[in-house]
Parts: sequence; structure tokens; C-alpha cells
Amino acid sequence: MATKKAPSASSATTARGSAEDRKRSAWWEVSGIRWRIVFALLVIGGGLILLQPFLKKDAKFAIEALPGLYGLLAIAASAAVIILAVILRTLFERDEDYYGQ
Repeated sequence: MATKKAPSASSATTARGSAEDRKRSAWWEVSGIRWRIVFALLVIGGGLILLQPFLKKDAKFAIEALPGLYGLLAIAASAAVIILAVILRTLFERDEDYYGQ
């Protein structure tokens, strides 16, 4: 039975590239990528809003037929999560010297 030999540090570096090469090639660190993502999401969202009048809605209640209702509900739910997180943080926050350093 053959024993497995542990890879040396140099072989691991050459197989995956150096840490500097991996850091440089990270897609989220490309200049302006955040604005490209935001722009793409705005274009997709705008396109979906413009498409809504052409879609048939089977609304059981009148409020469900409002254009953009589910988008507004998503924004409200996100805001509620953030507000709840701030409230819970103030309730459960520990003092700086809790562990007695």
C-alpha cells in the first residue's frame, strides 16, 4: 500500500497561484463592479415593472392588482428586518468589559 505524501508549500502555491494572484483576480474587487451590479439590478427591476401591465393577474383582493405591490412589500420587509436588528442589538448588547479583561 502506497503512503500519501503531504504536499509541500511550494507545490500548493504553484497549483493555486500565490495569495497575491488570487487576491488580484477576485471579481468583487474589480474597479466599479458594485455600480455595475446596481445598474444591472435596476435595469432588471425596471424591465419587470414595465412588463407588469402586460401580464394577467389572478388577484383575489383588489390590493394585489396594484403594480409594484410585491416590490414595495419586499422593501418594507427589508426595512423591518433592519429596524428589528437594531432594536435587538440594543437589548442584547453586552458591555465592553463583559469578559473582565
